[in-house]
Amino acid sequence: MTVENSQSSYVFQKKVNDIGLLCVGCTDDGMSIKLEDPKTKEVKVVFDAVSGAAVSSLPHCDPEITSQMAKFAQDSVYTFGAYFANYAAEELGKFMCENSNGAFASSLFTGSGSESVENAMKIMRQYHLEKGDTKRYKFISRTQSYHGFTIGSLSIGDGSRKPPFKPILLSDEVTPKVTNVYPYRNQKGTEEEYTKQLLAELEQCFIDNDPTTICGVIFETVGGSTIGTPTPPKGYLDGAKALCEKLWFE
Repeated sequence: MTVENSQSSYVFQKKVNDIGLLCVGCTDDGMSIKLEDPKTKEVKVVFDAVSGAAVSSLPHCDPEITSQMAKFAQDSVYTFGAYFANYAAEELGKFMCENSNGAFASSLFTGSGSESVENAMKIMRQYHLEKGDTKRYKFISRTQSYHGFTIGSLSIGDGSRKPPFKPILLSDEVTPKVTNVYPYRNQKGTEEEYTKQLLAELEQCFIDNDPTTICGVIFETVGGSTIGTPTPPKGYLDGAKALCEKLWFE
Protein backbone atom coordinates (compact mmCIF):
# COMPACT_ATOMS: atom_id res chain seq x y z
CA MET A 1 0.00 0.00 0.00
CA THR A 2 1.44 3.38 -1.02
CA VAL A 3 0.09 6.65 0.34
CA GLU A 4 1.39 10.02 -0.78
CA ASN A 5 0.86 12.69 1.84
CA SER A 6 3.14 15.27 3.43
CA GLN A 7 1.81 14.17 6.81
CA SER A 8 2.02 10.42 6.12
CA SER A 9 2.61 8.18 9.10
CA TYR A 10 5.10 5.34 9.11
CA VAL A 11 2.94 3.52 11.65
CA PHE A 12 -0.24 1.70 10.62
CA GLN A 13 -3.03 3.49 12.50
CA LYS A 14 -6.75 4.16 12.16
CA LYS A 15 -6.13 6.30 9.06
CA VAL A 16 -3.27 5.00 6.92
CA ASN A 17 -2.61 8.40 5.33
CA ASP A 18 -2.60 10.50 8.49
CA ILE A 19 -0.54 10.81 11.65
CA GLY A 20 -2.61 10.51 14.79
CA LEU A 21 -2.06 12.55 17.92
CA LEU A 22 1.32 11.68 19.44
CA CYS A 23 1.65 10.80 23.11
CA VAL A 24 4.59 12.74 24.57
CA GLY A 25 4.19 11.92 28.26
CA CYS A 26 1.76 11.93 31.15
CA THR A 27 0.93 13.95 34.25
CA ASP A 28 2.62 13.25 37.57
CA ASP A 29 -0.38 11.35 38.92
CA GLY A 30 -0.35 9.03 35.88
CA MET A 31 -4.03 9.61 35.19
CA SER A 32 -3.77 11.99 32.21
CA ILE A 33 -1.70 11.83 29.04
CA LYS A 34 -0.03 14.57 27.03
CA LEU A 35 -0.96 14.54 23.35
CA GLU A 36 0.83 16.53 20.66
CA ASP A 37 -0.78 17.58 17.41
CA PRO A 38 1.84 16.60 14.77
CA LYS A 39 0.78 19.49 12.52
CA THR A 40 0.61 22.37 15.00
CA LYS A 41 2.90 20.91 17.71
CA GLU A 42 0.29 22.01 20.26
CA VAL A 43 0.27 19.81 23.36
CA LYS A 44 -2.92 19.08 25.27
CA VAL A 45 -3.34 17.28 28.58
CA VAL A 46 -6.23 14.82 28.39
CA PHE A 47 -7.64 12.57 31.11
CA ASP A 48 -7.10 9.01 29.87
CA ALA A 49 -10.53 7.40 29.82
CA VAL A 50 -9.67 5.11 26.89
CA SER A 51 -6.69 2.92 27.80
CA GLY A 52 -8.36 1.57 30.93
CA ALA A 53 -11.29 0.22 28.94
CA ALA A 54 -8.93 -2.02 27.03
CA VAL A 55 -5.63 -2.81 28.67
CA SER A 56 -4.53 -0.41 31.42
CA SER A 57 -5.48 -0.88 35.07
CA LEU A 58 -2.61 1.05 36.69
CA PRO A 59 -1.52 4.71 36.42
CA HIS A 60 0.96 5.60 33.69
CA CYS A 61 4.67 6.05 34.43
CA ASP A 62 4.45 4.74 37.99
CA PRO A 63 8.04 4.97 39.33
CA GLU A 64 7.83 1.58 41.07
CA ILE A 65 6.73 -0.13 37.87
CA THR A 66 9.15 1.62 35.51
CA SER A 67 12.08 0.99 37.86
CA GLN A 68 11.28 -2.73 37.96
CA MET A 69 11.00 -2.83 34.16
CA ALA A 70 14.40 -1.15 33.83
CA LYS A 71 15.95 -3.54 36.35
CA PHE A 72 14.56 -6.58 34.55
CA ALA A 73 15.90 -5.31 31.23
CA GLN A 74 19.35 -5.33 32.80
CA ASP A 75 19.01 -8.64 34.67
CA SER A 76 17.45 -10.81 31.97
CA VAL A 77 16.81 -11.10 28.23
CA TYR A 78 14.10 -12.45 25.96
CA THR A 79 13.95 -16.25 25.96
CA PHE A 80 11.74 -18.66 24.03
CA GLY A 81 8.87 -19.39 26.39
CA ALA A 82 8.36 -22.99 25.32
CA TYR A 83 11.78 -23.95 26.68
CA PHE A 84 13.00 -21.26 29.08
CA ALA A 85 11.57 -19.17 31.92
CA ASN A 86 12.96 -16.51 34.25
CA TYR A 87 12.63 -15.65 37.92
CA ALA A 88 10.19 -12.78 37.34
CA ALA A 89 7.80 -14.97 35.34
CA GLU A 90 8.03 -17.81 37.85
CA GLU A 91 7.37 -15.47 40.77
CA LEU A 92 4.40 -13.80 39.09
CA GLY A 93 2.96 -17.13 37.95
CA LYS A 94 3.30 -18.52 41.48
CA PHE A 95 1.58 -15.45 42.95
CA MET A 96 -1.38 -15.68 40.54
CA CYS A 97 -1.88 -19.43 40.96
CA GLU A 98 -1.63 -19.30 44.74
CA ASN A 99 -4.25 -16.53 44.82
CA SER A 100 -6.71 -18.19 42.42
CA ASN A 101 -8.44 -20.27 45.13
CA GLY A 102 -7.33 -23.46 43.41
CA ALA A 103 -8.64 -22.48 39.96
CA PHE A 104 -5.22 -22.47 38.27
CA ALA A 105 -2.02 -24.47 38.57
CA SER A 106 -0.02 -22.90 35.75
CA SER A 107 0.16 -19.63 33.82
CA LEU A 108 0.85 -18.49 30.27
CA PHE A 109 1.92 -14.91 29.58
CA THR A 110 0.74 -13.24 26.37
CA GLY A 111 0.96 -9.79 24.82
CA SER A 112 -2.73 -9.04 24.21
CA GLY A 113 -6.29 -10.19 24.74
CA SER A 114 -6.46 -11.44 21.15
CA GLU A 115 -3.35 -13.54 21.67
CA SER A 116 -4.76 -14.85 24.94
CA VAL A 117 -7.95 -16.03 23.25
CA GLU A 118 -6.03 -17.67 20.40
CA ASN A 119 -3.92 -19.57 22.93
CA ALA A 120 -7.00 -20.50 24.96
CA MET A 121 -8.64 -22.03 21.89
CA LYS A 122 -5.54 -24.10 21.14
CA ILE A 123 -5.18 -25.20 24.76
CA MET A 124 -8.83 -26.32 24.81
CA ARG A 125 -8.25 -28.38 21.69
CA GLN A 126 -5.00 -29.79 23.08
CA TYR A 127 -6.72 -30.74 26.35
CA HIS A 128 -9.22 -32.94 24.53
CA LEU A 129 -6.57 -34.39 22.22
CA GLU A 130 -4.42 -35.45 25.16
CA LYS A 131 -7.46 -37.25 26.57
CA GLY A 132 -7.81 -39.12 23.28
CA ASP A 133 -10.95 -37.17 22.34
CA THR A 134 -10.24 -36.04 18.77
CA LYS A 135 -13.78 -35.11 17.67
CA ARG A 136 -14.03 -31.77 19.49
CA TYR A 137 -13.46 -28.71 17.32
CA LYS A 138 -16.41 -26.33 17.87
CA PHE A 139 -16.42 -23.25 20.12
CA ILE A 140 -19.66 -21.82 21.50
CA SER A 141 -19.75 -18.07 22.14
CA ARG A 142 -22.36 -15.31 22.26
CA THR A 143 -23.77 -12.88 19.74
CA GLN A 144 -22.66 -9.25 19.98
CA SER A 145 -19.43 -10.20 21.74
CA TYR A 146 -15.81 -9.16 21.33
CA HIS A 147 -12.86 -11.49 21.93
CA GLY A 148 -10.14 -9.94 19.78
CA PHE A 149 -9.12 -9.06 16.25
CA THR A 150 -7.06 -12.07 15.13
CA ILE A 151 -8.57 -14.79 12.94
CA GLY A 152 -9.66 -17.16 15.71
CA SER A 153 -10.74 -14.52 18.21
CA LEU A 154 -12.65 -12.58 15.55
CA SER A 155 -14.37 -15.82 14.51
CA ILE A 156 -15.81 -16.47 17.96
CA GLY A 157 -16.67 -12.81 18.38
CA ASP A 158 -19.65 -11.08 16.81
CA GLY A 159 -19.96 -7.41 15.90
CA SER A 160 -19.42 -4.72 13.28
CA ARG A 161 -15.72 -5.55 12.88
CA LYS A 162 -16.46 -9.08 11.67
CA PRO A 163 -18.39 -8.91 8.33
CA PRO A 164 -15.51 -7.58 6.14
CA PHE A 165 -13.36 -10.57 7.13
CA LYS A 166 -16.08 -13.22 7.19
CA PRO A 167 -14.77 -15.15 4.14
CA ILE A 168 -11.44 -15.88 5.83
CA LEU A 169 -12.74 -16.67 9.33
CA LEU A 170 -13.71 -19.98 10.94
CA SER A 171 -17.11 -21.16 9.71
CA ASP A 172 -20.41 -20.71 11.53
CA GLU A 173 -20.45 -24.47 12.00
CA VAL A 174 -17.23 -24.27 14.01
CA THR A 175 -18.36 -21.20 15.98
CA PRO A 176 -22.07 -21.57 16.96
CA LYS A 177 -23.59 -18.68 18.90
CA VAL A 178 -26.08 -18.20 21.72
CA THR A 179 -27.91 -14.99 22.63
CA ASN A 180 -25.94 -12.22 24.31
CA VAL A 181 -26.58 -11.37 27.96
CA TYR A 182 -28.47 -8.07 27.98
CA PRO A 183 -30.97 -7.86 30.87
CA TYR A 184 -31.99 -4.28 30.07
CA ARG A 185 -33.51 -5.28 26.73
CA ASN A 186 -34.01 -9.03 26.94
CA GLN A 187 -35.10 -9.84 30.48
CA LYS A 188 -38.91 -10.10 30.47
CA GLY A 189 -39.53 -11.80 33.81
CA THR A 190 -37.54 -12.21 37.01
CA GLU A 191 -33.76 -12.47 37.14
CA GLU A 192 -34.05 -16.16 38.00
CA GLU A 193 -36.31 -16.77 35.00
CA TYR A 194 -33.89 -14.93 32.72
CA THR A 195 -31.00 -17.07 33.97
CA LYS A 196 -32.96 -20.26 33.29
CA GLN A 197 -33.84 -18.99 29.80
CA LEU A 198 -30.20 -18.34 28.93
CA LEU A 199 -29.00 -21.68 30.31
CA ALA A 200 -31.74 -23.55 28.45
CA GLU A 201 -30.59 -21.91 25.22
CA LEU A 202 -26.97 -22.87 25.93
CA GLU A 203 -27.95 -26.47 26.57
CA GLN A 204 -29.96 -26.56 23.35
CA CYS A 205 -26.95 -25.17 21.46
CA PHE A 206 -24.88 -28.08 22.77
CA ILE A 207 -27.55 -30.54 21.67
CA ASP A 208 -28.07 -28.97 18.24
CA ASN A 209 -24.34 -29.01 17.52
CA ASP A 210 -23.63 -32.51 18.93
CA PRO A 211 -22.16 -32.27 22.45
CA THR A 212 -19.36 -34.67 21.50
CA THR A 213 -17.95 -32.07 19.06
CA ILE A 214 -17.93 -29.06 21.43
CA CYS A 215 -14.36 -28.10 22.30
CA GLY A 216 -15.04 -25.10 24.50
CA VAL A 217 -17.37 -22.30 25.55
CA ILE A 218 -16.00 -18.75 25.60
CA PHE A 219 -17.97 -15.93 27.24
CA GLU A 220 -17.15 -12.40 28.33
CA THR A 221 -17.87 -12.21 32.05
CA VAL A 222 -18.94 -8.60 31.48
CA GLY A 223 -19.73 -7.32 27.99
CA GLY A 224 -17.17 -5.01 26.43
CA SER A 225 -16.65 -2.95 23.30
CA THR A 226 -19.54 -4.35 21.24
CA ILE A 227 -22.42 -4.11 23.71
CA GLY A 228 -21.56 -1.74 26.57
CA THR A 229 -21.05 -3.30 29.98
CA PRO A 230 -24.07 -5.53 30.82
CA THR A 231 -23.46 -7.85 33.75
CA PRO A 232 -24.70 -11.47 33.77
CA PRO A 233 -27.73 -12.39 35.90
CA LYS A 234 -27.12 -14.20 39.16
CA GLY A 235 -26.31 -17.88 38.68
CA TYR A 236 -25.66 -17.63 34.94
CA LEU A 237 -21.89 -18.16 34.81
CA ASP A 238 -21.91 -20.88 37.48
CA GLY A 239 -24.82 -22.52 35.69
CA ALA A 240 -23.00 -22.40 32.35
CA LYS A 241 -19.92 -24.00 33.92
CA ALA A 242 -22.02 -26.77 35.49
CA LEU A 243 -23.80 -27.34 32.18
CA CYS A 244 -20.50 -27.70 30.33
CA GLU A 245 -19.22 -30.22 32.85
CA LYS A 246 -22.45 -32.19 32.66
CA LEU A 247 -22.52 -32.37 28.86
CA TRP A 248 -18.78 -33.02 28.53
CA PHE A 249 -18.48 -35.75 31.10
CA GLU A 250 -21.83 -37.52 31.33
